[in-house]
Amino acid sequence: MKTPAGIGPSNSPWVAATFILALAFAVVLAVGDGYLSTLLSPRLWQRLRLEHAPVRATLLVLPLVALATACMLGLMRLNDGHARLIVLLTVSMQSNGARLAGVDLQTVIPFVVLAFIAAESLLRPEMPLHLTAVSFAALLLVLLDLPHMANTNLFGPGRFIINLISITKSVLIGVCIVLLLRDERDLSLALKAMLVVGLISAAIGVGQLALNRLTGATLTLALETGEVKPTFLGTVLRASGLTSWAQHLADFSIITFSFVFYSCLRSRNWRHVLYWGLASAVVVGAVFFTFTYAAYIAVSLIALLAIFLAWPRYLFHLLLLLALVVTLGYMAGGWQWVAERGVQRVTSSSGFVERRVYLQSAADELVREPWLGRGAYADEESSGNFYRKRVHNSGLQAWVYFGLPGFVLFIGICLWVWTQVWLLALARDGPVQPMFVSFGLALTGMFTSMLAQPNLTLPVTWYLLGLASAAVRIHSAAQPGSTFARAYENRRSN
Repeated sequence: MKTPAGIGPSNSPWVAATFILALAFAVVLAVGDGYLSTLLSPRLWQRLRLEHAPVRATLLVLPLVALATACMLGLMRLNDGHARLIVLLTVSMQSNGARLAGVDLQTVIPFVVLAFIAAESLLRPEMPLHLTAVSFAALLLVLLDLPHMANTNLFGPGRFIINLISITKSVLIGVCIVLLLRDERDLSLALKAMLVVGLISAAIGVGQLALNRLTGATLTLALETGEVKPTFLGTVLRASGLTSWAQHLADFSIITFSFVFYSCLRSRNWRHVLYWGLASAVVVGAVFFTFTYAAYIAVSLIALLAIFLAWPRYLFHLLLLLALVVTLGYMAGGWQWVAERGVQRVTSSSGFVERRVYLQSAADELVREPWLGRGAYADEESSGNFYRKRVHNSGLQAWVYFGLPGFVLFIGICLWVWTQVWLLALARDGPVQPMFVSFGLALTGMFTSMLAQPNLTLPVTWYLLGLASAAVRIHSAAQPGSTFARAYENRRSN
């Protein structure tokens, strides 16, 4: 009789050793729970409503260890260094709230990827090095920041280095994802990892709000300055998942929603419709609980465009339905109610007043130096910006930081990726076409969010730009000619 795979004498010592170590760890944790609990801040136990619990550290450490173990086992199943780094890089997009000595995975992973690629290139010189326009644009933006080292009136050398590292590790995310994706198999893994991470992060975000409402416990890794927000529901906790700021969860959910909602609309199997519909509902719930209004508009726009693109034969009917809703809303006084209760309340809110201060301070910086800019994070040091926050417009942010060349470069690379993706969506048929439509929806939603968010320095922005440009490179390599030529010829032949 054959022994089942994975069970037998060769594996029994490892199983026994693992069991003994796990048992010893559990015993030590349970015995030393009282001492370990004192090592953490009392405010943490108050936030978790565990200050009077008989065991505290055990309830916190065991789930974290189980989660880390599950992640390690999942990574061990991947037999390729590129695949492991793709998964780790995707996880880092939604785990920057988990820090050790002030360092998170999102800060470390770009430099690990570059070291891995450099070592691989030395060991196997025949391996191609993949770069796209996003790679060069990201590196050029970093170079545009270097001349501001001489401006010691605004930043000292230490602060300039910190700012440079911050902007570098964000834009390197786009470079790294392009370097890691070699073929369609890597791209498929990256998309699966993105969907899994996005859905898990969205579920955690919804769970945070549910836990807070039901028990009063505040389970969040967000920075205290962005933990709560005055909203139309009062001052409430914001969903942030495992990130340090709700905006990270909102923008990554925009990407996830583009893929799951369009998949839901295109599904013909009711089981798939139910699955993707439930996933879409979870992501929309997470976006809602982040209370990021720019994300609300982005998700609404994505949903509207996705419906039109998935059901083009019903375009006229959908436009009539939309016109009917607008007309009935006007006749019933709905738009007046929105203007009075929504628009006026938002425009008079403290958040809107703050954003006008950011905008005015950024305009002042542009007047001082419109051509070369003032350097990364210069708007935070503006004399008129007493809130010390970044201007909430990504294009203006690029102009203030890197001058007119940086503004043109950033807007240009965004439009280049957006145009290439939509042209390939027109040029390609079959199972690849929905992927590029989803990328186009995600980029459209992200650019909408960028109008009211400081996404230039957000790693999620460069992750999406790098992922989309890598997809364009991979699916363009097999066909001669430019994307424009293929799209034109394909439409002409049809």
